[in-house]
Amino acid sequence: TVPVPETNSSAAKTFKMLLSFLDRGEKVLIFPEGRRSHDGNLNPLKKGVSLLSLRSKSSILPVHIEGAFKAWPIHARLPRLFTSIKIYIGDIVDVEKFSHLSEKEYQKQLTEYLQQVMQKMADDAKIYKGDKNGKRDRN
Repeated sequence: TVPVPETNSSAAKTFKMLLSFLDRGEKVLIFPEGRRSHDGNLNPLKKGVSLLSLRSKSSILPVHIEGAFKAWPIHARLPRLFTSIKIYIGDIVDVEKFSHLSEKEYQKQLTEYLQQVMQKMADDAKIYKGDKNGKRDRN
């Protein structure tokens, strides 16, 4: 586990370290929201994942964790026991279709695309749970 610090100099070092992992063919897990949700809904994604993808030429596998907020709300000191968590794995995002763009546009468009993909996964998870109105189950 490598938390990405808020300070620019430390974040740059962490970014270089993540790039070295990817260059060696290792996998990295990144939570692109940057922090835990205050209400269980998807936060806006940070552009770091897109930049890392651009620099490493790595594809992205989106994953949605349904029930994480219920299991361990941000205000709770400890997780709740015996709560259900489901993992939804999306399709690999072919980042090659963004490769013709400038670095700035690549980051912007890929981040927006990932936001849409991850929001759809979250919405689909709610529907799959049988909640067709998209309301969170508070039980």
